[in-house]
Parts: sequence; structure tokens; C-alpha cells
Amino acid sequence: MSTTQMRMLVALGALAATLAGIAQAATPARATTRPGVVYTVTATITNTSITLSHKAAGNLGLHRLPRGAIIRYRVVNRGTRPYVFQIWTVETGTIRPNKMDSLLVNWNYRGRFVYKTIYRGKPFGPNGTVIVY
Repeated sequence: MSTTQMRMLVALGALAATLAGIAQAATPARATTRPGVVYTVTATITNTSITLSHKAAGNLGLHRLPRGAIIRYRVVNRGTRPYVFQIWTVETGTIRPNKMDSLLVNWNYRGRFVYKTIYRGKPFGPNGTVIVY
């Protein structure tokens, strides 16, 4: 190996060590929720109610969620009318009776958020709230 190649190897080693130190120092503070976990909740709609059921492992509450939780809502229409399911500002397409749709919500903000059914463009029937802490 020539002297030039040796110097280049030493310089690359020093650069790698410096970058590793910077990356370790730049790690963020402890996150409030565990990232990358998608929970599945089934929302069953009838003409008189909306029922949320938990399908994932763990002890995640259905109506009280930690900030940063990612929830996939699997919406099943067991009613006799076509409904749209809306939660926060996200909504499904029109779901015909005995059909299903899904939507993904990333709960980034704290607060109270309403979920409801929409029939012919207007809120109709049951609703509820989700609290994000």
C-alpha cells in the first residue's frame, strides 16, 4: 500500500468516527409513543350505533389514545343505508350495506375528536368522541 492510500484510509476512518459521534449526539429525546406501530380497530356501523372493537395486541384504549398513535379503522356497515364514516377530518367513501372500507388516522394532536356517520351529505345517526392525550 502506498503512503497516499494509507493517508486516505486514516482520513476516512476519522471521518466515519466523527459522523458516528454526530449521529449519536443528534438522537431526539424520548418519544411520547412508540413509532411505527399500526393498531387496527374495527368500527361497526348500524342504523342506531357505532361500535369500536380492538383487534390488536396490547392495552391501547379505543376512545382514549396517546398522541402519535397510528390507527387503521376498518369500517363495516351493518345498517340498511349507505353511510360515510368520518373521524376527525378523515372520512371513508360511501359504504353500502354489508360492505366495508378502511382509513388510516395518525393522531398527532391532543384534544377531543368526534366520529360520526354521514348520510346523503349530512351528519346522521350515532356519533362519539376520541380523546388524544
